[in-house]
Amino acid sequence: MPHLLAYQQPQTDELQKIELAAMLLRSGSAVRIRAFGTSMLPTIWPGDVLLIERRALDQLKCGDLVLVKQEEGIRVHRLLSNSGAHWMTRGDAMPQDDPPLRPTEILGRVAEIRGPKRVLTPSRQVRLMDRMVARLLCQWGPCRRLALLTHSVGYHLRCRMRLQHAPESPSSTTLL
Repeated sequence: MPHLLAYQQPQTDELQKIELAAMLLRSGSAVRIRAFGTSMLPTIWPGDVLLIERRALDQLKCGDLVLVKQEEGIRVHRLLSNSGAHWMTRGDAMPQDDPPLRPTEILGRVAEIRGPKRVLTPSRQVRLMDRMVARLLCQWGPCRRLALLTHSVGYHLRCRMRLQHAPESPSSTTLL
């Protein structure tokens, strides 16, 4: 599964996954990627799985969450403007816009966000409370670290509870 990279130079195997995801999206297939950054908090948390679908450029609207591929790797950010030769994006928890990008660098739109205890369709409008939380997480590192720790502990507790309540599986399986 391709990984979401936020401004890190991808390794060779990551580059191959990114290219495969780009090829699949350009051919009209949907892909799922796991989020790793914090630039889209609280909309997208590290570990969330995003369903990315190909959309024609004229179908993208301001507020959509889009997958962007550039030399630095890939990222999912919110589309701020989609007119002219250069389009603008920004992470919800980022203080400033990303550098302008060409429309051809947009691979697809986020159709679904799947977290440990939630599945949602992203909204083009960011609620006031989410904007306030994003600003707080962007501006104050200790608060961001506490939110990530709390989210991580909750995620691991939910996973452990699921494992305890899962039905027993056979100890071995023979493949013919």
